[in-house]
Amino acid sequence: LPDDAGIPEGLRAICNTAMARDPGDRFPSAAELAEVISAWLDGAQRRDEADLLMRRAEAKRGEVRRLRARALALREDANEILDSTPAAAPVEEKEPAWSALERAARLERGADMLEVTLTFNVRAALERFPELDDGHNMLFEVYKRRLEEAENAGDPTAAERNLTMLRGHSRGRHAPYLTGEGAVTLVTDPPGAEVQIYRYVEKNRRLELQAVGDPLFTPMRAVSLPMGSYLLSITKDGRLPVRYPVNIGRGEHRDGIAPGDTEPTPIRLPRSHEVPAGQVYVPSGWFALGGDPRAPNTTERREVWVDGFVMRMYPVTHFEYLAFLQYLTNSYRDADAQSLAPMWTLHGHRRGLSGFIRDTHGNFALPVDQNNALIGADLPVMRIDWNAAMTYARYLAEDQGLSWRLPHEVEWEKAARGTDARAFPMGPFLDPTWACMGESHIEYVLPSAVQAYDSDASAYGVRGLGGNARDWCRNQYSARDLDILDGRLHPERIRPQASGPVYRSTRGGAWSATVDECRCASRSRHLQDDTPADVTIRLVRSFH
Repeated sequence: LPDDAGIPEGLRAICNTAMARDPGDRFPSAAELAEVISAWLDGAQRRDEADLLMRRAEAKRGEVRRLRARALALREDANEILDSTPAAAPVEEKEPAWSALERAARLERGADMLEVTLTFNVRAALERFPELDDGHNMLFEVYKRRLEEAENAGDPTAAERNLTMLRGHSRGRHAPYLTGEGAVTLVTDPPGAEVQIYRYVEKNRRLELQAVGDPLFTPMRAVSLPMGSYLLSITKDGRLPVRYPVNIGRGEHRDGIAPGDTEPTPIRLPRSHEVPAGQVYVPSGWFALGGDPRAPNTTERREVWVDGFVMRMYPVTHFEYLAFLQYLTNSYRDADAQSLAPMWTLHGHRRGLSGFIRDTHGNFALPVDQNNALIGADLPVMRIDWNAAMTYARYLAEDQGLSWRLPHEVEWEKAARGTDARAFPMGPFLDPTWACMGESHIEYVLPSAVQAYDSDASAYGVRGLGGNARDWCRNQYSARDLDILDGRLHPERIRPQASGPVYRSTRGGAWSATVDECRCASRSRHLQDDTPADVTIRLVRSFH
């Protein structure tokens, strides 16, 4: 029979065999012919049943997509309302946003339930006709979404379960996605830098670096790497070594292209005088902000581009702040010095916390011990308010001729967290022996010298972000508005001054904090004229 006879392919093959010119090519008996036809009819019926189930599943998939799209639109509308509504505004002004979020949650639950029914329909269709490509493709789509949600949430058990389901419906396709193969592009200024790739590997609850392959040279274009967290160590004669963390998601190409651009942003390689000792360079690039469910007051997870900056390796110490107060005194600004001095200036020792004293000449000084050594010189300066921190930043900027300022809290989180959404600066776990926090002390709970706890170091090499003292941040605290516009941080954006008390963000672990309070995505706040006993000064400057 010709191919265009309108007869199904399987039945046409049976007919051609039954009518073969050579008797030896025909069915040996009418009984066998009847058996083959019966089997074909049974298969055709099962295929029809499978097609019916797939049509039902397809209708549900369309409804699931519509529900999720509607939920997303409602969340975006609600977030816009909340972003523009002061936290202290009356409930009536927030209720429309809350109502929209509740409707979005109901829509998402409805979509989830429909998706469960959809998967039942598709599985039933595949039981009737296992070779149904549309069924395998639809389930692949479902489990792919669930896998990505689990990986973003840091749930390895759910991720492995959905990856196993994905493999069962891949049909030999999607190999790069299933293996997690990704890529990285890196362009430097100047080019021709040597790059050694290291992979982060967890061992004894900490992250260690393992070299991957031989060194490469920039520009690197779409270099293939398995999914995972890496550190690219960049070196070039006449330039400082640069640490460039990069996290490769499943099938992801980290191309280094900033929002609105079409080409990768070259990573600037600084000369030694541009980033002196005691300062740490954080290159431009994307990182995962927020999204840690155990971190108090964390934000929703999102990818944010942060332009390059330099952060001081350590917070400002008592010794450094003493020089600032002495400068004010020498400049006949003793009243300013008195108002900007730490709150416990005249109260001597407080369980090992040293305060400033005034000597016989009226100068600020640190007390000394029986060996005439300064007490507390290397402790982070605390008990100073936000205005004092801002004043110190301006003083140091003028003194050094560099544009020092307080960090934006998003800059702070990138410096602490790197690009792999880690929980703590040193990795996924925090042991009390690795950072100065509430459980680090056998006797008194006290801060430590800034150089202590060398294990409290981020991927870039900034120290003390996991414990010891929180850092004042430049920006006003907001539940939602983090000065991110079109995916890019604007760290020096000036928001209208809030009416009433003004709260400033503070970031980091502290000498009295719990483990969860020390998580990198944890957010806290203080009134800008508060003088907290666990908040210090750490400075940054733009460098890109």
